[in-house]
Amino acid sequence: MNASSSAPAPLRLLLVGATGAVGQAALSLALAEPRIAEVVALTRRPLAPQAKLRNVVADFAGLPEDADCWKVDAVICALGTTMKAAGSEARFAAVDRDLPVLVAQRTRAAGATRFALNSSLGANPSGNFYLRTKAEAEEGIRKLGFPAYTIVRPSLIDVERREVRPGERIGLLFARAFAPLEKLLSLSARFSTRQTCWLLPKGRSARKGARARRRQAGTTSAGGRAAQGPAGA
Repeated sequence: MNASSSAPAPLRLLLVGATGAVGQAALSLALAEPRIAEVVALTRRPLAPQAKLRNVVADFAGLPEDADCWKVDAVICALGTTMKAAGSEARFAAVDRDLPVLVAQRTRAAGATRFALNSSLGANPSGNFYLRTKAEAEEGIRKLGFPAYTIVRPSLIDVERREVRPGERIGLLFARAFAPLEKLLSLSARFSTRQTCWLLPKGRSARKGARARRRQAGTTSAGGRAAQGPAGA
């Protein structure tokens, strides 16, 4: 078997939420990824034209079930709003829960096998309304049975935004103030782990090192956690 026949087929990726902070970053990375042949960005306002980008400007809920934009291999959902922007709990839930689940339903029915959802740190069915809504979105998508399902749970997202978010701004001030201490503790923990691994027998050292790497891989740069399904998207 030659190398070309064993190479994975190029992916067609659907990105929803491409105009937000997380979505913009995901779009840049996806367009630069050689394994992705086309990025279908479903937005409410148009994006600047780029190579490999197909921008579908439409009302998500109004698109028919057999629309071509649902026929993709993988999906990244970065949809999200705030209570202030939404204006009510019902409208917030419509964006942060109902739309992600709708996108997942349509793409799964069309054959998508990979789904990645940008959720929130602390998402929990027993939490407050915000965290409960995030958890309901996660569970609604999980039930659809994507072979590969990834949930990303960031905490504060340190980016420049058009709108003002006072709570996030205050949190970022504290996070930036304590960033040097966080780096010091992280370095200390990694050094301690390496020292311990050197002293352990080979088998125990390998197992401990593997556990440490898994713990480190499960923590996002923003301080959140990544919760994965059977495989990553």
